[in-house]
Amino acid sequence: MGAMRPRAPGGAVFRWALMLAAAAFGAGCTWQSPRTVAQNYLTALEQRHYEQGYLMLTEDDRKACPLDQFLTEVPLAPDVTRRWFRPVFKATSFEIGKPRGQGLRRIVPLKVKAPDLARLERIVNATVGPDGDPAPAARQALAHGEFPALSYDDDIVLVKEHHRWRVRADFPARERAADLRRQALDSYYGGSYGQAVDYYKAAIAALDQSDATGAQGLKFLYGRELHELEAMVAQHAVAVAYGDELKLSDVGMRMSAAGHPAIFGRIANHGDRPVDSVRMKVTFYEGSGPDRRGVFVEQHVPIATPLQFSDFALRAMPLMPGETRDFGFELKAPIDTQRSADPYVTVSDVVFTQPDLMPPAEAQARASAGGASPAATAAAGEGAD
Repeated sequence: MGAMRPRAPGGAVFRWALMLAAAAFGAGCTWQSPRTVAQNYLTALEQRHYEQGYLMLTEDDRKACPLDQFLTEVPLAPDVTRRWFRPVFKATSFEIGKPRGQGLRRIVPLKVKAPDLARLERIVNATVGPDGDPAPAARQALAHGEFPALSYDDDIVLVKEHHRWRVRADFPARERAADLRRQALDSYYGGSYGQAVDYYKAAIAALDQSDATGAQGLKFLYGRELHELEAMVAQHAVAVAYGDELKLSDVGMRMSAAGHPAIFGRIANHGDRPVDSVRMKVTFYEGSGPDRRGVFVEQHVPIATPLQFSDFALRAMPLMPGETRDFGFELKAPIDTQRSADPYVTVSDVVFTQPDLMPPAEAQARASAGGASPAATAAAGEGAD
């Protein structure tokens, strides 16, 4: 889970309450079957009884992960911030299968059906348009079951400790995989696509080595992002050539709202492919004629549609065919270079939108018909420099 931090009581009162809960929980679960324990764990999450869910973990997991940390990375919970946790979890269904295994270990299989948050974010953004607030529309879609869904297999892994079945989480492996995925996303937004693929594969390998609750679901979700990225890499040469279909206009240099030198302009997609990301190169030239030479180069990504769910913090709207959009970014060149040289802006890299992430046709039509977006503020925020 992302950053869900329910307020917990503090000090001695909380510790005493936790001890009482542990005693009550322990007294009632010596006889429970693996399937019942798995159901109780899911019910605890659904009813927001996080302390009870925490007490169901193995001793090693509770030693490795204090309660406040558990509240930010609950196994089987959605990887979202606190404000989206409840509506997303309520929209997620779990079908518990027949436990398998023997001895002191059991695996309880799950069939999971969950909102496809990355695609929902794009659909909602396209539907409300650049001026609309996506959050109310997303909440309504989740509440009414009007969202694209993902179906996948997952597991609850149980081990027996002191005659009781406990949920195994393996937090070190989860954290290692999550960190590798963060590095993969950073590499992707930085334009290092091959490196991003390697990080994703390493994250999935870390989960492969972990026999823990929720690992199979994370492998599925990370693998989906890896699939999208590998398709982008395979199409990269064609996508770069597609840059000729992206026309820049009204490009000029002026001060941003923060008082820094910036480039503003408009970009139009004259081709037939939706575009997730556009990287622009700014080359500063000095001199004229045969003496003209480039003295400084910098890169910017004024259009960057997030690959993952961004909590509606970023504008998840691909640049659609026929669409014209404003862009803006602050310059990085030394002030002396900006004063003495002329900037020239070109499209240097393009990433196509993958079919699995495309909004439906009606949302695409709305985005294409919407014309130019409001004037961009040059500061960071439009993309990921």
